[in-house]
Amino acid sequence: MNGRMQRFLLFGSLVMAAVPATPAAAGGGCHSAGPESAQPMAGTTVEMVGNCFLPGVLTVDPGTTVRFANQDDIAHVVLGTGWGSGEVVAPGKAVEHRFVQPGTFAYSCYLHPGMNGAIVVSQATATPVTAPAPAALASSSTTSGGVDFGLLALGGLGGAVLGALATRRLKPGRDTAH
Repeated sequence: MNGRMQRFLLFGSLVMAAVPATPAAAGGGCHSAGPESAQPMAGTTVEMVGNCFLPGVLTVDPGTTVRFANQDDIAHVVLGTGWGSGEVVAPGKAVEHRFVQPGTFAYSCYLHPGMNGAIVVSQATATPVTAPAPAALASSSTTSGGVDFGLLALGGLGGAVLGALATRRLKPGRDTAH
């Protein structure tokens, strides 16, 4: 490996180690709606607005038909485990599903990662349930101040490996001239 290649690899490894890794801003999720979007609310309609299901958690009585209305200018999907058709809901359109059995029924839009919600079916929906917003829904990695330390550590490890490769001594007798 010639000197130019070693310098290139060393520079590249330093850049990889020095650039802070930040979480990807993938589509979807209800990041702009604030923590109140995760607060359970009673009702019969979930709106799709700004790549969010609002409310994020809806409480209903058994036998209630819930309407999922797309208020966005892009298509969405409402699909839960064992329920929902997975059909595309065009802008301005809606789909409905009747929830008969008590339980918690999670759903998502697979077109927009992070766009999730839940229907809680119980007899006690006269007063909305109050619970702290589940912060773990937004991100499953350990973050602080927008820096994903797992990615930062991975970048540092990659930089260290490339740096070690770049500064590795060649075995005697090898031709280094090109």
